[in-house]
Amino acid sequence: MSEVTLAAVDPTPDDVQYLEERSYEFNSSATGIGDGEWLGFFVRANDRIVAGICGNTWGGRSRHRRSTRSTISKSSRQ
Repeated sequence: MSEVTLAAVDPTPDDVQYLEERSYEFNSSATGIGDGEWLGFFVRANDRIVAGICGNTWGGRSRHRRSTRSTISKSSRQ
């Protein structure tokens, strides 16, 4: 049997996408549900994203994965 080493790394976006896709393939195969979609809402001010929420839908449900908001000074809102 070959030796396996587990090490913490800083994953790239491609690494994370690979895991997301394999997880989706497994779950879809196991459940027969293949209707997953990405979902996102963004608030923009002066061509900048100042708030957002993203996640996905699957099997008639939604899952929130990330959200953010930035602090906008009063002077930048005018």
